[in-house]
Amino acid sequence: MIAYFLELIAYRPLRGAPRLVPLITAIGASFFLQYVFRGFTDPAFKPIPWSGPGRSLERRSLRILKYQALVIVAAAS
Repeated sequence: MIAYFLELIAYRPLRGAPRLVPLITAIGASFFLQYVFRGFTDPAFKPIPWSGPGRSLERRSLRILKYQALVIVAAAS
């Protein structure tokens, strides 16, 4: 529904416009949607508590926590 109204209000009038105009409109619409939905929720940063093991893998001066290793493996796959 939001996408339909965004297309109706912001993009449909720009159908024949040069290519840069819809790009600028998309950036503006993105900011608009971010700030509108941020107003509906609490904008404060809320970290997700980690309930996994807190041990770390240590080798010489390099220390990697297990959840950091999990993130590295997930990003590599």
